[in-house]
Amino acid sequence: MNNGKIDLVVNRDANGHATGKAFLDHGETLTELNDKTYEYYEFRLNAKSLTKWNLNEAATVTGGFGLNMLIITNANQTDHDLSNTNFACYMDNAGTIT
Repeated sequence: MNNGKIDLVVNRDANGHATGKAFLDHGETLTELNDKTYEYYEFRLNAKSLTKWNLNEAATVTGGFGLNMLIITNANQTDHDLSNTNFACYMDNAGTIT
């Protein structure tokens, strides 16, 4: 994570859904655990929508690690075909779409 970003690899189930959690800290001391400054997220992929929830609201993350790349391993699944999707957009908590 030298560039401060993470790559998320998602393997959907037969219905096109996936869930997972990510715990992110610098891994150097216990300070982040004690001070609750670590990042902890839950991700959910439903059909063509990925959502992320902050599970550590005590942390005041300004920026954080951020998502560099999303890889869906079975994007050609028949019922939820994503093979023709070549773009993505992001909506932050304020409702701004990028």
